[in-house]
Amino acid sequence: MKDKALQQRFRKWIELIILLSLIGCCAWLTQKYHYVFDWTRDSRNTLTETSRSVLQQVNDELLMTVLARNAASDRHAIQRQVEKYLKFKPDIDFKFLDSDKQIEIAKELHLYNANQIRIDYQSRFEIIDVISEAEITNALQRLTRQEKPWVAFLSGHGERNPFADDNQGYSTLKQTLETSGVEVQDLNLLQTTVIPDNISVLVIAAPQAALLQGEEKLILDYVDSGGNLLWLFDPVGENQPLASLASKLGLSWIHGTIIDANQELRSILGIKHPAVVPVVEYQQHAITQNINNQTLFPFATGIAIDIQDNWQANPLFYSLPRAWSETNALSGDNVVFDSASGDTEGPLLMAASLHRTLNKQNEQRVVIVGDSDFAANAYIGHGENLTLIVSVLQWLAHDDQRISLLPYQPPDVSIEFSSISIATLAATYLLIVPLAVLCIGIFIGIRRRRA
Repeated sequence: MKDKALQQRFRKWIELIILLSLIGCCAWLTQKYHYVFDWTRDSRNTLTETSRSVLQQVNDELLMTVLARNAASDRHAIQRQVEKYLKFKPDIDFKFLDSDKQIEIAKELHLYNANQIRIDYQSRFEIIDVISEAEITNALQRLTRQEKPWVAFLSGHGERNPFADDNQGYSTLKQTLETSGVEVQDLNLLQTTVIPDNISVLVIAAPQAALLQGEEKLILDYVDSGGNLLWLFDPVGENQPLASLASKLGLSWIHGTIIDANQELRSILGIKHPAVVPVVEYQQHAITQNINNQTLFPFATGIAIDIQDNWQANPLFYSLPRAWSETNALSGDNVVFDSASGDTEGPLLMAASLHRTLNKQNEQRVVIVGDSDFAANAYIGHGENLTLIVSVLQWLAHDDQRISLLPYQPPDVSIEFSSISIATLAATYLLIVPLAVLCIGIFIGIRRRRA
């Protein structure tokens, strides 16, 4: 009898526990739980690596204020964008302002239009009209800079123009730098007669004409005083520009244009001209540490360095061993190595960095690249050319934390089809589908007549 009573009591307790568990499950199901699974190919619903890297540099309070109507439909898309940042940095102070009721507060914050966002960080702010990851991340990148670097491009001698939109211009590089918070300007020494002290980097991009003696002296004084320099040059004749600067830095050029003889690699990369040289290996350096893919250098020249005045040199990359410097005119693809005519066998040094310590504290930096085409609009989008030139300028500006950090670029912005796919789609929608509709119409018409 006692055993039966114990069993009944035990069964009642089990039934009570099950009932309470069911009630708890029902109560849990009444709550709203939001889970997101990003299965897109490029993780478009998750912050990109660039955005996460920028967020890691946010060490102080970050406030995001959005002016929007008090309607769920208007605020839902904005909330989704901001939640991607909150997932990686939960302490972001985020709030909405009602565009119908909080107009005075919005005006004080310089928010005048619906769906504008204001981002405050360390007594600075940015106003964004289009709320997207690209705009938010690029604004954060500008706000997290302690100082705004200035990059000046030497002009007046046929150098590459950062304001030119043609294939030879550098406008893509300029836009990329300005998006990340770098100021770009041109510098004509005949107009200014001085190199400003606030310049972070002076860029000499392949001058085509000789500089005046006074201009060369200004550049030499700039280097002597510790200025950072990026010098890009192309294959030229016997009269090398800025010979005095080259002598001071211990530089000389290997005569001729670098030719790549690796037919298999050129075929894989789709390179047709032998003077377009691919680089697939990089030396260990802060500039190249995050570059993993190839870069392309059209019509480049080799470099030789003889260290001067306490400078320390580090190679950035070489040409492939099967490359050489061709001294004869390039005619067609059938170019062969001929040491008797002055050709120099590879591998050839194509880029290097120099640095020295001044006053036992300040470090001066210089980068030399034997090509200026790789950063031009026509080639900067190939491989990792853009990453390389931006990394070089960031290193020269002592912005080491941002090396290889480019402005946010949306993925999947274009769809590419092969010629076969295009032909298949055209045949399907321009021929097969219309014929099928026509045949169905004829068939239905015949049946109706017979009925």
